[in-house]
Amino acid sequence: MPLNNYVAVDLGATSGRIIVSNDGRHLDEVYRFKDYLKNDNGVFTWDIDKIWNNILIGLKKAVEKYHTITSIGIDSWGVDYVLLDNNNQPILPVYSYRDSRAQRTMEEVHKIIPFNELYSITGIQKNLVNSIYQFMDDHKQGRFAKAADFLFIPEYFSYLLTGNKAHEYTMATTTGMVDIKTGEYSEAIINKLNFPKQLFKPLVKPGYILGSLKPEIAEQIGSNAQVVLPLTHDTASAFHAIDVDLDSVIISSGTWSLVGVKLKQGNNSIRSLETNFTNEGGKDFICYLKNVMGLWLYTEVKKKHTYGYDEISALALASTYNEIFDVNDYSLLSPADMKEAIIKLLPSNNPPKSDGDLYRAILRSLATFYLKVCNELSDNLAQRYNRICIVGGGANNKALNKFTEEITKCQVIPIPMEATTIGNIKTQIEVIK
Repeated sequence: MPLNNYVAVDLGATSGRIIVSNDGRHLDEVYRFKDYLKNDNGVFTWDIDKIWNNILIGLKKAVEKYHTITSIGIDSWGVDYVLLDNNNQPILPVYSYRDSRAQRTMEEVHKIIPFNELYSITGIQKNLVNSIYQFMDDHKQGRFAKAADFLFIPEYFSYLLTGNKAHEYTMATTTGMVDIKTGEYSEAIINKLNFPKQLFKPLVKPGYILGSLKPEIAEQIGSNAQVVLPLTHDTASAFHAIDVDLDSVIISSGTWSLVGVKLKQGNNSIRSLETNFTNEGGKDFICYLKNVMGLWLYTEVKKKHTYGYDEISALALASTYNEIFDVNDYSLLSPADMKEAIIKLLPSNNPPKSDGDLYRAILRSLATFYLKVCNELSDNLAQRYNRICIVGGGANNKALNKFTEEITKCQVIPIPMEATTIGNIKTQIEVIK
């Protein structure tokens, strides 16, 4: 009996990949592409045509190698979406969460609905990138007046593949507008903000089979396939892939570091509010975590250097510089010069004197923030945590792992697996027989 070939389209903030697996463990990356974030004089948008064309190229390469594919699931970063007009055409531009437009609207949203009220409904942390603040900007700029629907990034490309639309739960929770109790968009929030109600459709659970490829797409890539909405939010897919003990903290380490645990039920307590934890949707679980800026800081500085990753670890470990900074400072979200932005946050009387000092400051600052989050987790949930399981690209960062173990006093277990992709494919296997 031939094996099923499951395809994960994993769209990260800096690169996209098409990966094939027939068992959810052995992964074959058949195609990778990058550079689809556009910066036009400080306006950050996504090149959705470039992403779409590369998805088709990657799917064709998957078919060329494996002859047929069984199903396709697309996941991506959270919060960003495509507005669609009455003809289901995208209303451009498609903004990135790194754009500054939400800075104009966060305070305005909170004047209408105080944040503690929002949190009591949604359990979603205060974060400038949450879709709710982007929605308010669209509302104020008149973009909603032209919109008949919106789809998050994975939903949009799944729609292009099938011609069918659906709105998936895990991604919707990143809006900051889903009721933690009902798992649906909050009518109270939508009404108070005067957003168009027709845009906020009922949500489907992860594992929803959207349908078959459109005939013209199947012909173009050389195979038909079912399209599944996995846990379309990449964090949720990563957490779905991981089975850990109750005394273990999970860090999904990539562009962002997602530091938290899996809970059966959400926790939107006063303590969670005060420590700004988020309750993002998963599959039969809640991702109770905090977003930390992550290796975005590291990779942006690295662009100016030719060092390999092991060289950077060696430089950071050899340095004795111990100054740290707040890795979640908003100035680091999309600075023109990351190195200069970081130096401004370090003590002016003791700036880094070498590249090793700078990388050490970045990695130790991340590890210090991990300690802060772990301590808050312990207090919020009355649970002692002894282990930190790190998955994703950051699991291979030797210096970061060492600093994390030293600073948190926890056992650090790096699991260098592609957790997001595994979670994506795991969901496909669960629903496609």
